[in-house]
Amino acid sequence: MRNNETKRYKGCTIRKEREGMYFVGGFMDVFKTYAEAKDAIDAAAAEDKALAEAEEYVQTVLGGYM
Repeated sequence: MRNNETKRYKGCTIRKEREGMYFVGGFMDVFKTYAEAKDAIDAAAAEDKALAEAEEYVQTVLGGYM
């Protein structure tokens, strides 16, 4: 990527400010590589999925009470 270039990955925008500085919309962290930024997006998606599964379990099995 070139400086000030943006790319979309799984609905998020990754912007390269300069060498070693990648910003992802919605994240407060500054990432050193493009791969780190992609890994953070993947981890956030996995966390959201796990939370949704837990919420579904609470709603269906426990009747909405925990």
